Amino acid sequence: MEDGIAPLSVGWVARLSGHDFDCKYWEESLRPPFDPWCERLPQDGRLVLRSRSFDDLQSADAVRKRAIPLIQRLNGAHGVAVGAEPLTFDGVGHIDDQGQVQLHIFAELNERLHGFMVTATAEVRDSEGNLIPPSPSQPSNAQRWIEAAEKNDQIADMLIFAGRTDNWFDIYKAVELAEKIAGGQHKLRQLLGASAREYERMRDTANCDRHARFGHPPPVLTTLAEAKPVLSHIVRTVLNIG
Repeated sequence: MEDGIAPLSVGWVARLSGHDFDCKYWEESLRPPFDPWCERLPQDGRLVLRSRSFDDLQSADAVRKRAIPLIQRLNGAHGVAVGAEPLTFDGVGHIDDQGQVQLHIFAELNERLHGFMVTATAEVRDSEGNLIPPSPSQPSNAQRWIEAAEKNDQIADMLIFAGRTDNWFDIYKAVELAEKIAGGQHKLRQLLGASAREYERMRDTANCDRHARFGHPPPVLTTLAEAKPVLSHIVRTVLNIG
């Protein structure tokens, strides 16, 4: 054990990078025994992502191909849940039976995965504005949503699009998927209640942007900055159905 960090079990890890604040939140939000989870490398304290979905893989490239969409979904999930900024895939490591890490670096080393910060919800921050981690006795929202995404491609894609809120195309795609998951636009309006008006204004703005020559813009357009918390609320609403 080095610096109080216990040796890791044998297996694959995806190394992560990002702001310390966001890394800390991922570490608190993604805890074992629930899947996926985060740990720290004993050698340098770097944050890594682990998943049971890596267990059957035979090469670093196969882990990379599975880790990148998982990280994208987690970026969307954490952005929707608490407004965390995205983390970046930073290579694949393999932990041997001596606890040593063999690191495999790819071209994506410094490539930022898509995603933008959205407004955090007040109930997940303390009086000083710090994010409050979920209870370790149950899976976090992100872990529950990733489990749902494993069983439902629409949820998986919605989380990815929800992590790309810098353009109207991806926002509209996330909204379309949310509508399908909810059972249609009418059902989604019912679920949103008083928030339905903002959803409709944002949807009309996005649709107008996609079809600029033929669209019918709402009287007051939604800005991208306004769209982010609205989209987060929509995604949280449909993910929490049932």
